[in-house]
Amino acid sequence: MAVECKIEWEDLNRKMEKMFPMPQIMAKILQEVNNPNASAASLEKILKNDPSFTLKILALANSSYYGVAAKVANIRAAITLLGLNMVKSIALHASVSDLFRVTANSFGFSGTELWKHSVGVGVCVKMVSRRLHLGNAEDYFTLGLLHDVGLLIEHQFFPEAADAVLKRLTLGPAKLTDVERELLGTDHEVLSALLCRKWSLPESVCTVVKFHHHPAEAPEALRRTTAAVYLANTIVQQAGYGFHYRSGENITGEVLKVLGIEDVDAQVMQEDFHREAAEISLQFA
Repeated sequence: MAVECKIEWEDLNRKMEKMFPMPQIMAKILQEVNNPNASAASLEKILKNDPSFTLKILALANSSYYGVAAKVANIRAAITLLGLNMVKSIALHASVSDLFRVTANSFGFSGTELWKHSVGVGVCVKMVSRRLHLGNAEDYFTLGLLHDVGLLIEHQFFPEAADAVLKRLTLGPAKLTDVERELLGTDHEVLSALLCRKWSLPESVCTVVKFHHHPAEAPEALRRTTAAVYLANTIVQQAGYGFHYRSGENITGEVLKVLGIEDVDAQVMQEDFHREAAEISLQFA
């Protein structure tokens, strides 16, 4: 029996603004990094106003997520060594990670496990982007972190319907978004894009997360990027890394064609992710 869940979008928007606001410091960082005159000094000035956030960035900069050989001791060193784009990525990482702590656990779901999955997808799609020379690897890592934030919204504001979705998936492999649309009237792709827009993230980011389960429907200019996120998400799901379910999705020939790779290439990436996963799991020990 379907769970009746009619989303009142205006009410949801108000709740999201209250529950999932973008930290002021993050907004300032994004604005500054997008400034053509941005420098290490100007970014350091912003970060020095928020010591606790600076500590988070330094902790992440020295974690295995980013693979920095030398120890990063202060924020100026972080900016100089890592560059503005990577510091932006780490700052967004620190901001997003807090969202996953506010969502209560429910049937087959926890914010911590979803965060682990999201980091896994970030690491995997970053690897894919480097292998295929798709562009800035840190931008792909960010897409991995953000692609499933809509699931947090579902479980925070529509817990009964969100639980019903996961219970339905235990009955057998099914496409998550199909079940969501049946029981919620929307899906986590749409909700992820909504939050990204509220955070004033680039429209390209909003679009990719909106179609990460349906790359063929993405605009042509972003189809390859979206296919890369789909591939990484499928690899991480099939590995059972973090939050996962009995998915009805597989690595399709269409996705491989868009990415310009063969099935054997995808298999190598799956094997390589298993090795990466063993290392990043230390962060969740």
